[in-house]
Amino acid sequence: MLKKVLQYYQIFCNLSLDVVLGVICCMLPLPKLLAITLPTSWYVSLPLGTWFIYLADHVLDVTRKKQAYPSPRHQFIKRNLKSIITLMLCISVVMGWYVLHPFSYLLFTVGCTLAVCVAIHLIIVRINPTQPLWYNNKELAIAIIYAAGMYLAPILLLHQQNKSITFPIYCALLLATIAFINLLLISIIELQWDEEMDNTSLVRVLGLEYSKSLFLSLQLICTLSITVLLFLAPTAYAPMLLSYLMISLGHLFIYTKRATLNHYLAYRKLSEALFWLPFMAYFFYL
Repeated sequence: MLKKVLQYYQIFCNLSLDVVLGVICCMLPLPKLLAITLPTSWYVSLPLGTWFIYLADHVLDVTRKKQAYPSPRHQFIKRNLKSIITLMLCISVVMGWYVLHPFSYLLFTVGCTLAVCVAIHLIIVRINPTQPLWYNNKELAIAIIYAAGMYLAPILLLHQQNKSITFPIYCALLLATIAFINLLLISIIELQWDEEMDNTSLVRVLGLEYSKSLFLSLQLICTLSITVLLFLAPTAYAPMLLSYLMISLGHLFIYTKRATLNHYLAYRKLSEALFWLPFMAYFFYL
């Protein structure tokens, strides 16, 4: 029974639905926390947009070369490439419909901005440079897009309503840092796979030891920043900040136990599941 459950969950992960669920869990508390009303299209287009980006990223990986891929996620994408491309087209249609009906100038502006960033990111992924170039930082690009997709529309709406955007910006920067730490952690653990697949990663550019030092330094900075904000931010921010702190500490746990968690790729499953934690904050705002 357990083996069957794990098999179906692996398909769930292969389709990057674990990431999509993380986006939903991170975004739902924000309107309640910030006391704003966002259109339905925001709730639909953001998870769908994230899903499209992750699928596109994996499709670009498997179409660059004809070699066999060691990652179960890439193997699944390559086996079902035509179906995945069809799925991406369907996602695009649904996403476009929700952005335009009813039309929201705010979301259209945010969507166009993010679309340009995503297009640039995917072009760089396709080129796949492994040299130490200033723009060769896939992990940071994804982390910024992830956090911007979550916070950009709420921050712009708060600004339009002449409300303070200071602490929302701090939270956005924290989420971007946490997402970057997550991706850096995975790149450290999966360095051998990236080398076999000839995929670009920051770890390949910086080297393993320097990347480990960077990971631990960012962990410390992130933990200290959240602790300070817990004292400075309004009380309403505490549940969200505590969930971010749990994610950060969860990454440190995965890093220290990465050899043990290698079985069934538990490190990756757990690292994505950490982003489900902000959903707990949602109940505090009901």
